[in-house]
Amino acid sequence: MSGSLDIVEPTRKRPGRPKERTQHVTPLETAIAAPLPPPAAADISSWRSDALCAQTDPEEFFPPPGGATSRAKRVCAECPARAACLAHALTYNEQHGIWGGKTPRERQELQHTTATESRPTRHQQQALTIATLSAQNVPVESIASQLGITTRQVYRIRSRTA
Repeated sequence: MSGSLDIVEPTRKRPGRPKERTQHVTPLETAIAAPLPPPAAADISSWRSDALCAQTDPEEFFPPPGGATSRAKRVCAECPARAACLAHALTYNEQHGIWGGKTPRERQELQHTTATESRPTRHQQQALTIATLSAQNVPVESIASQLGITTRQVYRIRSRTA
C-alpha cells in the first residue's frame, strides 16, 4: 500500500531493555529548562498585562544602538513581572530591547555565564521554576508544594529575582 508509514521498533541491547537514545541538549537549554514547557501565548499575555512597561512608551525599551537605557531599567526595577519577563526573553532568545531589566548584551552575558555551568544549581532551578509558574498565575501555595518549600521561601526567592 503506497503512502503508508513503516514503524520501526527500537533496537535492543538486551532482551526487555530498549537501547538508550542520546538527546543532544545545549548547556543553555539545560540551564533555563524548567519542569514545565515555556508558557503558551495566553500565559505570556497574563504577565504582560501586569508589566509596568505596558503603561510606558515602547520606544524606551527599544533604544537605538548606544541609546540610553536607564529609564527603561528604572521601570523594570519596580516591575512585578520582571522575573517572568526575563525568563521569557531568555527562553525565546529575544535579540532586541530591554527585557527584565537587561539589555541584549547583558542577557547574552547571562546566557554565556549560565551556559558555561554544567547544570543549574538547585537555587537557580527553583528561581526559574518560580518565575515560570508565577508568570502562569499558579498560586504561591501550589508552587511551594511542588518545590517542597514554604510559601515564605517562594516569596523570598521571587523577590530576589525581581
